[in-house]
Amino acid sequence: MSDKGRRATVRNAWKILIGRELPAAADLDFENGKLSLPAKGEVIPVVTIEPEGKATSTVIWLHGKGKDGLFDAAGKPVEGVKKILSQGSRVITADLFLQGEFMPGGKTLTQTPTVRNRREYAGYTHGYNHSVFARRTHDILSLIALAGKQSKLPVHFVATAGAAPPAAAALAIAGSAVSKAVLEIADFTFAGIKNYRHPDFIPGAVKYGDLKGLLELCPKGSFRSVKALSDKYLEWLR
Repeated sequence: MSDKGRRATVRNAWKILIGRELPAAADLDFENGKLSLPAKGEVIPVVTIEPEGKATSTVIWLHGKGKDGLFDAAGKPVEGVKKILSQGSRVITADLFLQGEFMPGGKTLTQTPTVRNRREYAGYTHGYNHSVFARRTHDILSLIALAGKQSKLPVHFVATAGAAPPAAAALAIAGSAVSKAVLEIADFTFAGIKNYRHPDFIPGAVKYGDLKGLLELCPKGSFRSVKALSDKYLEWLR
């Protein structure tokens, strides 16, 4: 199989694993800080931070702890977000499925909820339902579509503190809808997940190239996968 053919096969496989394309802008509703995709019954809380002066781009920044991860204890944007704002970009963030407002006390999800059954079997949950990973990828695709709907400005992307894996899946599906992206992947691999109740578990991920194969589907030259985020990568998003 040629490299082009392999990439097409892997891309189609991931689209099936995730079960979603980039939504049409007309299918989204956004009101009072709530982004909804009525046809799917999905609603997530969204926060937008505007720069001083006219915005030159939109940066979707997702954090493993949800939107609260972008603010300090005093409720002010963290340093990285301040830098993005100083560069003239607006920042959009959100709580994805089972993050932030969806969790009691804003706790971080550590185990995927399972279908009740006296026998422990991954298929009872993942064979009939979208995984947490897929649901979060759906939310990210909706955010990307929202950013494109709100303005004609370039849309950039940052994912930190564990948010990179579902972000990579969304970027692979969204294609040219995102101009530049920086993903803080640390040492993550799907093969390193040892329990099917891990929030990033999704059946078939290792078979179709693991995270490396997924990143290969992202538009070349338009994204950076890094161990840890630094200012130079934020400056690249100008």
